[in-house]
Amino acid sequence: MEKVSMFCHVQPSQVLGVHNVNSTYHVPLLMRNQGLVDFLTKRLKLDEIKVGEKDLKRGENLLSRWKEMTLE
Repeated sequence: MEKVSMFCHVQPSQVLGVHNVNSTYHVPLLMRNQGLVDFLTKRLKLDEIKVGEKDLKRGENLLSRWKEMTLE
């Protein structure tokens, strides 16, 4: 069982630090790097949804282009 903050009843794994970034386009990548995608995948059971190979490649391509756009 994870510890819960005594002031807000939120588990540490549910807390994100969104600090100042050069562009708002960096925010989704920052949140992804902090585990938001993994948390939502577990919480919403997204891994139970069947996704085709075509859609997976499309998502990978979009992420790659997003990273290029932000020069990450």
